[in-house]
Amino acid sequence: MEFHEVLRVRSRHRPGFMAKLCSAVSTAGAIIGEIETVSTGGDFSVRDITVEAKDEAMVEDVVKGIEQIDGISVLSRIDRVFEKHRGGKIQVVSRVKLEKVSDLRQIYTPGVARVCRAIEKEKDLVRELTWTGSSVAICTNGTRVLGLGDIGVEASLPVMEGKAVLYEKCAGLSAVPILVDAKDAATFIATVEKIAKSFGGIHLEDISAPECFEIEAELDRLLDRPVMHDDRHGTAVAALVAAKNACRLAGFDLKTRKGSRSS
Repeated sequence: MEFHEVLRVRSRHRPGFMAKLCSAVSTAGAIIGEIETVSTGGDFSVRDITVEAKDEAMVEDVVKGIEQIDGISVLSRIDRVFEKHRGGKIQVVSRVKLEKVSDLRQIYTPGVARVCRAIEKEKDLVRELTWTGSSVAICTNGTRVLGLGDIGVEASLPVMEGKAVLYEKCAGLSAVPILVDAKDAATFIATVEKIAKSFGGIHLEDISAPECFEIEAELDRLLDRPVMHDDRHGTAVAALVAAKNACRLAGFDLKTRKGSRSS
């Protein structure tokens, strides 16, 4: 059920009307999720009802079915998936407070000049004194996005934002989507190489084969920071974990390739 739509429904405040509404949803093949009462009392009640459906056509069937019931009408519709993405899913937020003039003088001019000079003298300090040590660039050219294929860099951005959210929630790292509008490996490699110093690691995402292999290998050779292609390494890690768990449950030792149980 990929579609989660919130229907604001106005119905008569009488016994049986919610049952009729639920029946209309069920008849269309959809599922009712959350129900939130907006207002009630008098002759009518207004509720927000989340409908889970497999496609847009099913949602339309639900709405038509509800509208056919005397005493019930759909006031508005909100697609929850699109609402989650509206305005983007990520933002850059300051880690330090900016409340007084003295704060500004420390994080910006004139205090920041001392930090710049320190990094100029000892470049390794950039990982300690900037966000480089905890940031990742999520680089893609949009040529192999999930199950969607070559949809272009703009259409791939919601996926990259989602991956950035996972980085922040699961690992506490700041991840920034970088859209490289180039299908050839050479241009992609050159672009990422030029911006790599801004980040502590390079995450390659949704790049078609065979270019993805050349891109990762060359960037790994050129850069002095980690480079990972999610669709290769992520899949390999997940597969290895599954194999290890299966062997553990079966009593099979991968190191010795000997089982403790008879097959």
